[in-house]
Amino acid sequence: MKKISATPFARRNLDKEIADLRDKNPADWGSAHLRRAHEIAKKRLGPEKAKEIVIQAVRVAHRSLKQAYREQLGEARRSALADFGKNCEAIANFTTPKRLGKPIRIALDELARTAFADGIVDLETVQEFFRGCKTTLKAFGESETASKIFKHLVTHKNDRTHGDIPPDEVRVEWESNGKDRTPKIALDYEVLPAIARKASEGALARIISEKFADLTAHDVFECLRRTSEPFATTTALKEQPNVLKQYLADLDALWTNHGLEIGRGNHPEDGSYSSPFHEFAERVLLALRDPRSRLFDPITDEESAAARAAYYKIPADFHISRDDISAMPFAGDQLITDWTLRTYLDSRPVSKKSE
Repeated sequence: MKKISATPFARRNLDKEIADLRDKNPADWGSAHLRRAHEIAKKRLGPEKAKEIVIQAVRVAHRSLKQAYREQLGEARRSALADFGKNCEAIANFTTPKRLGKPIRIALDELARTAFADGIVDLETVQEFFRGCKTTLKAFGESETASKIFKHLVTHKNDRTHGDIPPDEVRVEWESNGKDRTPKIALDYEVLPAIARKASEGALARIISEKFADLTAHDVFECLRRTSEPFATTTALKEQPNVLKQYLADLDALWTNHGLEIGRGNHPEDGSYSSPFHEFAERVLLALRDPRSRLFDPITDEESAAARAAYYKIPADFHISRDDISAMPFAGDQLITDWTLRTYLDSRPVSKKSE
């Protein structure tokens, strides 16, 4: 099978790609998906107009993917913000004098004063404080409260990556691979929305300047919890745009402006058949989001046989059941499903079925 090189989307230069498409004959375009998209349009518009509509569609797809990545980053930040707030709240509760033994409390309080001794509060100093907490708590591994604090530093109860494990086992689990990894709470802090981190650092700087000599670890965690909590609520409530719907709407405008009809399609002898508009929309998006996709390429007999042979070599006691694993090669994910297109078309004033 031919290997296709693909530049990660974040490093792709749209203007350069557009210039390359304009300079080359469509038959020489590097993307098979774009070549096929051009063929679909050429049957209806002629070669030059078809070339132009594909280039315009690439711009639309690029804009949609950028929005999708922004939303994806937003989801990660919302998740990190929620976890960060909950873990800070739990640790703040555990570090009160009534709940935490004096030796551990003294060690963590001294760490807080040392970490912010210069009065500097930024990403580096806050993360270093979290790392210091993790190191300090290792010395008190026999303490149940220390283990609970440790768990909230390195994981959270629904985190399958680090393990859904009891507090008394979390330290052993964390160090099982011999690596001293950065605490999860520090990683969450790094990806918080900039406005949330700025507010947290500003509030923490004020507390440090007001009571540095008496600063405690509880003060730090409570301040971070109190400051970040409102952002978790407002960020979660922000309305998310429907990226695919907007992408289809933009392509809809392109096609109708060129006098083309859009719609769904079917074939009595081919269940995988897509309408010209449907295939065009998927192809252009694939060219940018997953150039290696073989969504429209048939799987060869040799590939199927090799995949089945590998499938039956999976041990019976493998941690994932073979019933949950496909015996067929993975061709790629279809992003614009028939349901997606039908839902979009239902929202239009007029919808026609293309042949």
